[in-house]
Amino acid sequence: KGKDGDQTIHDDIWTTTVSVLGAEHGEVEVSVIVTDIWGESDIGVGSLEIHNQAPRLLTWTHVPSLAFRGEVIIVNAEAYDLNGVARVAIDLRDEGGDFADLQYNTVVGNWVGEIEIPSGMEPGEQSLDIYLEDDDGASKTVSSTQSSGSHFINSLEDIDINIMILNQGPVIQAMTLEPEEIEEVLNDGDEVTYTLTIQVSDHDGIRWVKADIGDFAPVGSAVSWIIMKDNGQDGDATAGDGTFSVQFDSRRGLPTGAFPITFKAQDNFEMESINDEYVLKVVEEEQNTLDPEGVFGALDNSMV
Repeated sequence: KGKDGDQTIHDDIWTTTVSVLGAEHGEVEVSVIVTDIWGESDIGVGSLEIHNQAPRLLTWTHVPSLAFRGEVIIVNAEAYDLNGVARVAIDLRDEGGDFADLQYNTVVGNWVGEIEIPSGMEPGEQSLDIYLEDDDGASKTVSSTQSSGSHFINSLEDIDINIMILNQGPVIQAMTLEPEEIEEVLNDGDEVTYTLTIQVSDHDGIRWVKADIGDFAPVGSAVSWIIMKDNGQDGDATAGDGTFSVQFDSRRGLPTGAFPITFKAQDNFEMESINDEYVLKVVEEEQNTLDPEGVFGALDNSMV
């Protein structure tokens, strides 16, 4: 009649829709009976290939709903398959992780697990891929629940599985100075060039690193924040190693004492962090004094 899957009216090709209920799958023999208007009939025998449907994910919860990378979330999931569910896991391979398997809890009848958020997952709302496999090997990866009874029929009750990944600013640590001490510069002394370095790391990459060197900034400078470099130039030892460097000269007139230094950095998602725990110390210039005993001892020996 040209309906319900039939393509052409009265072409002697008869069509029907077949649904299979239950766990049977594989090649199944079917019989078709044809009866004419006089009541005469004939039977044809053929086969159908019934594919095994992968397990369905009925419910999913994880707490907390937002987390930093490296933190652990607690997962509870309910999965169903007539052939039995063999495996439920979160597929984290695209985020630098691996399959994070859940364990079946026979007491509550759910799949549970404690899953660490990998460092490669980007900040923001992210979809979780859930891998499901039944006891006969049928598998599927989903990112929402399937409440309709089939993977191929969407339902308004299906829930997307998302998690909010929070961003942390760069880690700023391990300041070094070369030479190790800043000596005060007297009126007749020479200014010395110093290299200040700091290690900065972030999962999302570093956009920039700055240092507020305060009184060590060049005379007449409008701002004390100076861009630090990780390019293997201008005092930086190795490009791209996460150690950022800046050079400055000691100045005449700076008194001895401690001077606070502040670092700040921004990652590629514009999250900033500041470290103001460091100080640079200016110490008295070493004086080249004569040893009286050594001088007079040398004079006495020369007179003998």
